[in-house]
Amino acid sequence: MGYEDFDSDGQKLGGKGYFLTKTTIAFVSLMVVVLLVAEGLIIGLAGRPECEVYAPIDATTTKAPPTTATTTPITVTTTTSMSTTTFEDGPWKNFRMPLNLIPYEYDISLRPILDLGTPISYNNYTFKGSSTVRYVCDIPTPYIILHTRLLDYALSDWTLSKIGGGSITLKRMFFYEPNAYVIFETEQSCEQGESYELHVADFTGQLRNDGDGLYSSDYYNNDGDYIVIATSQMEWTGARKTFPCFDEPSLKAKFVVTLWHKTSTGFFSLSNMPEVSQQTQVFDMEQWTGTTFAQTVVMPTYLLAMVVSDFGYLENSTTDGVQTNIYARKDFIAAGDAEYAAQITPIQLEFFENYVGIDYTLAKSDQICVPDFSAGAMENWGLIIYRERYLMYNETTTSDGLRIFIASIIGHELAHQWFGNLVSCEWWDQLWLNEGFATYYSYLGENSVKSIWKPLIRFISDEMRPAFRVDEVTTSHPIIRPVNSEAEIGSMFDTITYNKGGSVLRMVNAFMGEEYFIAANKEYLMGREYGVANQDQLFSYWANHVSHLSLPTEMSTIMETWTLQMGFPLVTVTDTEPLTNTFTVSQEYYLRKADAEPVHTPGSIKYGYKWYIPFMYRRGSNLAREAELVWIVPDQPLTLTESEFILGNSEVQGYYRVNYDIGSWERIANRLNSEFYVDIPEENRAQLIDDAFALSSSGRLDPIIPLQLSEYLHREDSYFAWDSFVDSIKYYEYMLGRTEVFGTFKNYVLELVVPSLYNKYGWDDGARTDDKMLERLTRAVAIDAACYYDHPECVGNATEYLQEWMQSPEDETILPLYYRSDIVCAAIRAGDIEEWNFVFERYQAASDVDLKSSLRYGMACSKDPWTLNRYLAYTLDSSKIDLSDAITIMRYVGREEYGRDIAWSFLVNNWNELVTTFSRTTVFSSLITDIARRFSTEFDLKLLEDFKETTPDLGGLVASIDSAIETTKANIQWRANNEADLTQWFYDNVDVVV
Repeated sequence: MGYEDFDSDGQKLGGKGYFLTKTTIAFVSLMVVVLLVAEGLIIGLAGRPECEVYAPIDATTTKAPPTTATTTPITVTTTTSMSTTTFEDGPWKNFRMPLNLIPYEYDISLRPILDLGTPISYNNYTFKGSSTVRYVCDIPTPYIILHTRLLDYALSDWTLSKIGGGSITLKRMFFYEPNAYVIFETEQSCEQGESYELHVADFTGQLRNDGDGLYSSDYYNNDGDYIVIATSQMEWTGARKTFPCFDEPSLKAKFVVTLWHKTSTGFFSLSNMPEVSQQTQVFDMEQWTGTTFAQTVVMPTYLLAMVVSDFGYLENSTTDGVQTNIYARKDFIAAGDAEYAAQITPIQLEFFENYVGIDYTLAKSDQICVPDFSAGAMENWGLIIYRERYLMYNETTTSDGLRIFIASIIGHELAHQWFGNLVSCEWWDQLWLNEGFATYYSYLGENSVKSIWKPLIRFISDEMRPAFRVDEVTTSHPIIRPVNSEAEIGSMFDTITYNKGGSVLRMVNAFMGEEYFIAANKEYLMGREYGVANQDQLFSYWANHVSHLSLPTEMSTIMETWTLQMGFPLVTVTDTEPLTNTFTVSQEYYLRKADAEPVHTPGSIKYGYKWYIPFMYRRGSNLAREAELVWIVPDQPLTLTESEFILGNSEVQGYYRVNYDIGSWERIANRLNSEFYVDIPEENRAQLIDDAFALSSSGRLDPIIPLQLSEYLHREDSYFAWDSFVDSIKYYEYMLGRTEVFGTFKNYVLELVVPSLYNKYGWDDGARTDDKMLERLTRAVAIDAACYYDHPECVGNATEYLQEWMQSPEDETILPLYYRSDIVCAAIRAGDIEEWNFVFERYQAASDVDLKSSLRYGMACSKDPWTLNRYLAYTLDSSKIDLSDAITIMRYVGREEYGRDIAWSFLVNNWNELVTTFSRTTVFSSLITDIARRFSTEFDLKLLEDFKETTPDLGGLVASIDSAIETTKANIQWRANNEADLTQWFYDNVDVVV
């Protein structure tokens, strides 16, 4: 799945990106917030009703019930005696499907019923269907077990036949809801090696707007017409909501899909494969057109794609003739918004063919964007589906950040055509084989079209840095971990799988050498093509291509220390004997809370939180020399000789942080603060800042050292270094945001940013060319930081721009495109309800997705508690806020000092409604994380602990709550240890208001 971990505005969660503004909290506002939280706790924690438990029903003669996660024993009625039997045991009790029956082919016909014209309740939409699955009996059994959810049918709708051998009686049908199973018992067991065909002639499904399975999505076109379309998202368990199936990634098959639409509507259908035929038929006295598509290649159910819409499209293809059309609303196509995606898609697809060394296997690789899509994008083979703003680009209205992101996300989804589609993960615990590769390769794909944007360096800030932040607490998890429930499947789509997985692959590429890395991966793909794989199989292919290296142990052992253990190492370089220029290099398990008790998993028990680390370093006496590689092995400190300093993790290729002794930090700072600072690679200049601040936040480094290290930035013009500083300094902001020194802290940041960056770059963007992209991003960092920390001129400019727009509200071009979010945020914060209401009106009227993003972002910057409460309340009203944007808005509010307590109160007070609306508790993980970043008092800790104790059925959210609790405890300790010293330092060293 593409970019599940991004919010709806395209920013990687927990990582870099545009940040909202804040100012010192006034005492009165603080008291209001405290009262709101107290009220929220009383109402939310004491008055929440318990969830209703759903009991299964007999399905012999009755339609199938909706499936819910209940452990109530199954009661069935037989077709003969009608006696009631309770089934305690059986293969249906296992979450994993039994492998008695192996599917190989499906025929699926679906007819979404879309009433056009007037908006109605989303859940009134339905679809009709029929389907056939053909399978081989591998192990004789009298039971047929399929996945099903929210599908309505009766036993009489089903027939079973042996292919070439006549029909077979189905004795009964019953359901085991905890595992979303329908079970058929036959008169006799199937025969080993024989093929069978199970057909359901008629079923009905719910065409909800929940973004899961086959679902409805709606929009208003430019003429004001209300349009409802049908689209799909099968990963991870949506297929079972669409048709009865063997819904596991290893149970691959071929699919023939037929989609129906009313002939009179002008709609058409798309699926994974090209259209092969059409037919017409009358249903309910109306003529319908059925489109049948060519049979797919062998693939898992989660890659099926289905869309019935009235969209337009822009044609394109690769030089080899692979169709790469872009489908979107006709209004977007007419405006030219699909041209950018149409241009770069075939280039990237051809790049991957050449880089991977295997041709793309289908005749088409179409892409479509739909109004409502819960994931960022989905790699369906032959028909990739996106959120609209992740595919549509308008030259005059789309920001630079989104232009970059579109190139990257297209690369991610196209990389999946090999890693995930051609070879799929064997089970969801191996998901990193899909998502880790796609994450890393997305930057290679972007580099193939826009290398001047330096995407291979940006990987560090966009992927590795967020991974560190998630992986530095004891509530993290290994890349490989058990998956035994749907909630656990969902929890795998996270930063560890995507970001850490991609970071580990990048490290392997670095120490193996790209030539060998490419060859090994090609062998892996060809050896497992159209099948599935696990990491042991991948490692065995890698092991065939490392004979040129002197590895310290087997390749599989090296890799297991990275994939079977959570967390990552801290490499410490210590000048142990200055007279002999001797440095000792050692490792330890890095935890954000240095004295936290490690949580052990089978992998850490085996390896003891020790890693085989490819340590790439440069010598301070000759930084121009090529980086050297040595291995740090468990329990064996490494000794190096160097006259100046050792610069660890050259080009930041390794997934680890580096610390130094105080003398080395000083020598590195001196080099940075000299005219020779550029001798240190650009990647390392950014990472030195990030490592220093992270180490100080964990108590391993005096918090003054990162501040002193950052003084060199007055020389720096690298976007990556400045971005690292502005991002890293936020931890100090979180901890000092409600202290007396916060105003002085803001002045410290402005003293650094304004003269060196803001004054240099100003507000004038100049030419919008690719070669100026990084300069524009750097300018955006300057304006972002200046407005964020209340530089009077920056806030004044923002206010003037918004006032000008308020005078001419129809002119959406008044706000400078690249700083639109900062302008709206700063002006809303400095303004009043009049400005907020104006922005909300423009948000509702806007059709441009990027403009809506800026406005949605800016409205969360209000300092007014009741305004923020109203904004959050709007997220539960789909007429005001799109459901797909609601979580993002909650997060925007929760990230800020003014909004964090209000967002927490909203979450507690509305818990039941929120869970009902969004179906999964895990969607609130990111909200909990964002709010808890600022939690640093015993009162804050009590909020989290009470919520965990009194809230039932947290499901996959428990890990996020535990992580937030651990983070809050670490923050409390950090403030106790460092707040006084930092306060004194800021008072002693900052006295100028810029």
